[in-house]
Amino acid sequence: MENAASRKKNIGFFIYYTLVIIFMTFPGVFDLANKIDPWVLGLPFSAFYLFLCVSLLFLGLIFQYRIEDKLGELDIEVEIFENDENGGKAK
Repeated sequence: MENAASRKKNIGFFIYYTLVIIFMTFPGVFDLANKIDPWVLGLPFSAFYLFLCVSLLFLGLIFQYRIEDKLGELDIEVEIFENDENGGKAK
């Protein structure tokens, strides 16, 4: 069973991802960013806004991965394989 700190962490990440997705797709919020001018980094503002939202989701996933890795909550085990004469068996 999850402890209280882990549960709060998961709720926090859920709220973060939900807010970013709402800002990216909800018509009331996206209509404020659905403009051509100003141009940002050579992109119309609406394209830049979507790129920014996707970048925020990506950074959130990296942050979540690093936190869960430090807390030992990842569900994966990684083995290093090397190619050698024996058919690439694990060391």
